[in-house]
Amino acid sequence: MFYGNIPNHFPRLIRALILLPVIMLFSPKMTHSLPVFKWNATGLVVCAAPLDQFTVRMVSDNAGGAVFAWRDKRNGTSNDDIFCQKVSAGGTLLWSTAGVALSIAANGQWAPDMAEDGSGGGIVAWHDERRGGDNDDVYAGRIKPDGTAPWTLNGAGVCIKDGVQGAPQTVADGAGGSIIAWHDATLNQGDLFCQKMTPAGGFAWDAAGVVVCGANDNQLFQQIAGDGSGGAVFTWEDKRIQSAIYAQKITASGTAAWDINGVAVDTTGGPQE
Repeated sequence: MFYGNIPNHFPRLIRALILLPVIMLFSPKMTHSLPVFKWNATGLVVCAAPLDQFTVRMVSDNAGGAVFAWRDKRNGTSNDDIFCQKVSAGGTLLWSTAGVALSIAANGQWAPDMAEDGSGGGIVAWHDERRGGDNDDVYAGRIKPDGTAPWTLNGAGVCIKDGVQGAPQTVADGAGGSIIAWHDATLNQGDLFCQKMTPAGGFAWDAAGVVVCGANDNQLFQQIAGDGSGGAVFTWEDKRIQSAIYAQKITASGTAAWDINGVAVDTTGGPQE
Protein backbone atom coordinates (compact mmCIF):
# COMPACT_ATOMS: atom_id res chain seq x y z
CA MET A 1 0.00 0.00 0.00
CA PHE A 2 1.37 3.41 -0.92
CA TYR A 3 1.07 5.84 1.96
CA GLY A 4 2.92 9.13 2.05
CA ASN A 5 4.35 11.79 -0.18
CA ILE A 6 4.49 11.16 -3.90
CA PRO A 7 8.12 10.53 -4.98
CA ASN A 8 10.02 13.60 -6.11
CA HIS A 9 10.42 12.30 -9.65
CA PHE A 10 6.62 12.30 -10.09
CA PRO A 11 5.85 15.84 -8.81
CA ARG A 12 2.84 16.47 -11.07
CA LEU A 13 1.31 13.04 -11.26
CA ILE A 14 -0.26 10.59 -8.86
CA ARG A 15 0.16 6.95 -9.79
CA ALA A 16 -1.25 3.92 -8.01
CA LEU A 17 0.04 0.38 -8.22
CA ILE A 18 -1.30 -2.83 -6.70
CA LEU A 19 0.77 -5.98 -6.62
CA LEU A 20 -0.96 -9.35 -6.55
CA PRO A 21 1.26 -11.89 -4.76
CA VAL A 22 1.64 -15.25 -6.50
CA ILE A 23 3.09 -18.16 -4.54
CA MET A 24 5.31 -20.50 -6.55
CA LEU A 25 6.62 -23.77 -5.08
CA PHE A 26 9.97 -24.71 -6.57
CA SER A 27 10.92 -27.53 -4.20
CA PRO A 28 10.09 -28.75 -0.71
CA LYS A 29 12.83 -26.41 0.57
CA MET A 30 11.94 -23.28 -1.41
CA THR A 31 8.91 -21.03 -1.46
CA HIS A 32 9.19 -17.84 -3.49
CA SER A 33 6.75 -14.98 -3.95
CA LEU A 34 6.89 -12.92 -7.13
CA PRO A 35 4.91 -9.72 -7.71
CA VAL A 36 2.49 -9.66 -10.63
CA PHE A 37 1.03 -6.38 -11.83
CA LYS A 38 -2.74 -6.39 -11.49
CA TRP A 39 -3.11 -3.02 -13.21
CA ASN A 40 -0.94 -1.27 -15.82
CA ALA A 41 2.71 -2.24 -15.34
CA THR A 42 3.73 1.44 -15.38
CA GLY A 43 1.09 2.45 -12.84
CA LEU A 44 -2.44 3.79 -13.04
CA VAL A 45 -2.85 7.56 -13.41
CA VAL A 46 -5.10 8.64 -10.55
CA CYS A 47 -4.76 12.37 -11.20
CA ALA A 48 -3.00 14.33 -13.95
CA ALA A 49 -4.39 17.79 -13.22
CA PRO A 50 -2.19 20.87 -13.75
CA LEU A 51 0.51 21.80 -11.24
CA ASP A 52 1.35 19.59 -8.26
CA GLN A 53 -0.59 16.87 -6.47
CA PHE A 54 1.07 15.33 -3.42
CA THR A 55 0.72 14.21 0.24
CA VAL A 56 -1.35 11.25 -0.90
CA ARG A 57 -3.39 9.15 1.52
CA MET A 58 -5.24 5.94 0.69
CA VAL A 59 -7.73 3.59 2.36
CA SER A 60 -9.33 0.37 1.20
CA ASP A 61 -12.90 0.43 -0.11
CA ASN A 62 -13.26 -3.15 1.22
CA ALA A 63 -14.09 -4.37 -2.28
CA GLY A 64 -10.60 -4.72 -3.74
CA GLY A 65 -10.27 -1.06 -4.68
CA ALA A 66 -9.14 2.07 -2.87
CA VAL A 67 -10.09 5.66 -2.07
CA PHE A 68 -7.37 8.31 -2.41
CA ALA A 69 -7.09 11.83 -0.98
CA TRP A 70 -4.36 14.36 -1.68
CA ARG A 71 -3.19 17.96 -1.48
CA ASP A 72 -3.75 19.67 -4.84
CA LYS A 73 -2.34 22.90 -6.30
CA ARG A 74 -4.37 23.04 -9.53
CA ASN A 75 -6.17 26.19 -8.36
CA GLY A 76 -2.97 28.12 -7.62
CA THR A 77 0.36 27.59 -5.93
CA SER A 78 -0.76 29.44 -2.78
CA ASN A 79 -4.27 27.96 -2.72
CA ASP A 80 -3.87 24.27 -1.95
CA ASP A 81 -7.06 22.18 -1.93
CA ILE A 82 -8.12 18.64 -1.04
CA PHE A 83 -9.21 16.28 -3.82
CA CYS A 84 -10.24 12.62 -3.84
CA GLN A 85 -10.59 9.70 -6.25
CA LYS A 86 -11.83 6.12 -6.07
CA VAL A 87 -10.31 3.27 -8.06
CA SER A 88 -12.05 -0.07 -8.58
CA ALA A 89 -10.44 -3.45 -8.02
CA GLY A 90 -9.94 -3.64 -11.77
CA GLY A 91 -8.11 -0.32 -11.97
CA THR A 92 -10.94 1.91 -13.24
CA LEU A 93 -11.38 5.49 -12.06
CA LEU A 94 -14.90 5.56 -10.59
CA TRP A 95 -15.31 9.32 -10.16
CA SER A 96 -14.45 12.33 -12.34
CA THR A 97 -11.17 11.78 -14.16
CA ALA A 98 -9.82 14.96 -12.57
CA GLY A 99 -10.84 13.83 -9.09
CA VAL A 100 -13.55 15.14 -6.78
CA ALA A 101 -13.00 18.32 -4.74
CA LEU A 102 -13.52 17.81 -1.02
CA SER A 103 -12.40 21.33 -0.10
CA ILE A 104 -11.61 24.30 -2.34
CA ALA A 105 -11.90 26.93 0.39
CA ALA A 106 -9.76 30.07 0.39
CA ASN A 107 -6.05 29.93 1.19
CA GLY A 108 -4.49 26.55 1.86
CA GLN A 109 -5.81 23.16 2.90
CA TRP A 110 -3.04 20.63 3.42
CA ALA A 111 -1.66 17.71 5.49
CA PRO A 112 -4.63 15.40 4.79
CA ASP A 113 -5.11 12.15 6.65
CA MET A 114 -7.86 9.64 5.91
CA ALA A 115 -9.85 6.82 7.54
CA GLU A 116 -12.30 4.32 6.08
CA ASP A 117 -15.99 5.13 6.58
CA GLY A 118 -16.98 1.45 6.51
CA SER A 119 -19.16 1.76 3.41
CA GLY A 120 -16.64 2.15 0.61
CA GLY A 121 -15.82 5.82 1.12
CA GLY A 122 -13.55 7.75 3.46
CA ILE A 123 -13.31 10.54 6.02
CA VAL A 124 -10.50 13.02 5.47
CA ALA A 125 -9.11 15.47 8.03
CA TRP A 126 -6.77 18.32 7.11
CA HIS A 127 -4.94 21.45 8.28
CA ASP A 128 -6.91 24.50 7.12
CA GLU A 129 -5.84 28.13 6.60
CA ARG A 130 -9.08 29.57 5.18
CA ARG A 131 -9.38 32.19 7.95
CA GLY A 132 -5.94 33.60 7.18
CA GLY A 133 -3.52 35.36 9.49
CA ASP A 134 -2.15 33.19 12.30
CA ASN A 135 -5.38 31.22 12.67
CA ASP A 136 -5.00 27.65 11.44
CA ASP A 137 -7.80 25.17 12.08
CA VAL A 138 -8.70 21.51 11.62
CA TYR A 139 -11.45 20.56 9.17
CA ALA A 140 -12.79 17.23 7.95
CA GLY A 141 -15.05 15.93 5.19
CA ARG A 142 -16.57 12.64 4.17
CA ILE A 143 -16.49 11.31 0.63
CA LYS A 144 -19.16 8.68 -0.06
CA PRO A 145 -18.78 5.67 -2.40
CA ASP A 146 -20.55 7.60 -5.19
CA GLY A 147 -18.13 10.53 -4.94
CA THR A 148 -20.48 12.94 -3.18
CA ALA A 149 -19.52 14.90 -0.06
CA PRO A 150 -22.50 14.92 2.34
CA TRP A 151 -21.04 17.14 5.06
CA THR A 152 -20.76 20.95 5.06
CA LEU A 153 -19.50 22.47 1.81
CA ASN A 154 -15.67 22.54 1.88
CA GLY A 155 -15.62 20.49 5.06
CA ALA A 156 -16.88 20.63 8.63
CA GLY A 157 -14.87 22.51 11.26
CA VAL A 158 -13.41 20.07 13.77
CA CYS A 159 -11.55 22.71 15.77
CA ILE A 160 -11.91 26.42 14.96
CA LYS A 161 -10.36 28.89 17.39
CA ASP A 162 -7.71 31.58 17.46
CA GLY A 163 -4.15 30.36 17.12
CA VAL A 164 -2.77 27.31 15.38
CA GLN A 165 -4.38 23.88 15.43
CA GLY A 166 -3.12 21.34 12.92
CA ALA A 167 -1.26 18.13 12.06
CA PRO A 168 -4.45 16.02 12.20
CA GLN A 169 -4.41 12.23 12.38
CA THR A 170 -7.58 10.18 12.01
CA VAL A 171 -8.79 6.61 12.46
CA ALA A 172 -12.12 4.91 11.83
CA ASP A 173 -14.38 4.47 14.85
CA GLY A 174 -15.90 1.25 13.50
CA ALA A 175 -19.38 2.76 13.18
CA GLY A 176 -19.05 4.91 10.05
CA GLY A 177 -17.43 7.89 11.78
CA SER A 178 -13.87 8.75 12.71
CA ILE A 179 -11.74 9.94 15.61
CA ILE A 180 -9.45 12.86 14.80
CA ALA A 181 -6.44 13.97 16.85
CA TRP A 182 -4.58 17.25 16.41
CA HIS A 183 -1.83 19.40 17.87
CA ASP A 184 -2.97 22.62 19.57
CA ALA A 185 -0.21 25.22 19.78
CA THR A 186 -2.20 27.79 21.78
CA LEU A 187 -1.59 26.34 25.25
CA ASN A 188 1.48 25.10 27.14
CA GLN A 189 3.59 25.32 23.97
CA GLY A 190 1.50 22.54 22.44
CA ASP A 191 -1.14 20.07 23.62
CA LEU A 192 -3.06 17.19 22.04
CA PHE A 193 -6.83 17.14 21.53
CA CYS A 194 -9.26 14.81 19.79
CA GLN A 195 -12.83 14.68 18.53
CA LYS A 196 -15.14 11.95 17.27
CA MET A 197 -17.08 12.81 14.12
CA THR A 198 -20.34 11.00 13.44
CA PRO A 199 -21.16 9.59 9.98
CA ALA A 200 -23.37 12.67 9.46
CA GLY A 201 -20.52 15.10 10.25
CA GLY A 202 -21.52 16.12 13.77
CA PHE A 203 -19.61 16.01 17.04
CA ALA A 204 -19.98 12.89 19.17
CA TRP A 205 -17.95 14.44 22.00
CA ASP A 206 -17.66 17.89 23.61
CA ALA A 207 -17.69 20.62 20.96
CA ALA A 208 -14.37 21.99 22.25
CA GLY A 209 -12.74 18.61 21.81
CA VAL A 210 -11.34 16.17 24.36
CA VAL A 211 -7.93 16.71 25.93
CA VAL A 212 -5.57 13.82 25.23
CA CYS A 213 -2.67 15.53 26.98
CA GLY A 214 -2.44 19.02 28.46
CA ALA A 215 0.86 18.67 30.30
CA ASN A 216 3.48 21.40 30.38
CA ASP A 217 5.86 21.88 27.47
CA ASN A 218 5.19 20.37 24.08
CA GLN A 219 3.38 17.20 23.01
CA LEU A 220 3.75 16.46 19.32
CA PHE A 221 4.08 13.85 16.55
CA GLN A 222 0.95 12.05 17.74
CA GLN A 223 -0.16 8.71 16.34
CA ILE A 224 -3.61 7.17 16.73
CA ALA A 225 -5.10 3.68 16.52
CA GLY A 226 -8.65 2.47 17.05
CA ASP A 227 -9.27 0.41 20.18
CA GLY A 228 -11.90 -1.82 18.55
CA SER A 229 -14.65 -0.47 20.80
CA GLY A 230 -15.33 2.98 19.36
CA GLY A 231 -12.47 4.71 21.16
CA ALA A 232 -8.79 5.16 20.36
CA VAL A 233 -5.28 4.84 21.74
CA PHE A 234 -2.86 7.73 21.22
CA THR A 235 0.90 7.96 21.54
CA TRP A 236 3.20 10.96 21.12
CA GLU A 237 6.59 12.50 21.79
CA ASP A 238 6.44 14.45 25.05
CA LYS A 239 8.80 17.23 26.14
CA ARG A 240 7.74 17.43 29.80
CA ILE A 241 10.78 15.26 30.65
CA GLN A 242 13.37 16.13 28.03
CA SER A 243 12.03 13.84 25.31
CA ALA A 244 9.79 10.94 26.29
CA ILE A 245 7.02 8.76 24.86
CA TYR A 246 3.59 8.86 26.46
CA ALA A 247 0.25 7.23 25.60
CA GLN A 248 -3.43 7.70 26.42
CA LYS A 249 -6.69 5.89 25.71
CA ILE A 250 -9.91 7.77 25.05
CA THR A 251 -13.03 5.63 25.35
CA ALA A 252 -16.01 5.59 22.98
CA SER A 253 -17.77 8.07 25.26
CA GLY A 254 -14.89 10.57 25.10
CA THR A 255 -13.33 10.03 28.53
CA ALA A 256 -9.70 9.33 29.36
CA ALA A 257 -9.23 5.72 30.47
CA TRP A 258 -5.68 6.10 31.78
CA ASP A 259 -3.86 8.64 33.97
CA ILE A 260 -4.52 12.31 33.31
CA ASN A 261 -2.11 13.55 30.63
CA GLY A 262 -1.21 9.97 29.71
CA VAL A 263 1.02 7.18 30.94
CA ALA A 264 4.77 7.07 30.39
CA VAL A 265 5.93 4.52 27.83
CA ASP A 266 9.60 5.52 27.72
CA THR A 267 11.29 8.22 29.83
CA THR A 268 14.89 7.08 29.46
CA GLY A 269 15.87 10.41 27.90
CA GLY A 270 17.46 11.33 24.62
CA PRO A 271 15.57 11.59 21.33
CA GLN A 272 12.29 9.65 21.38
CA GLU A 273 10.16 9.71 18.24
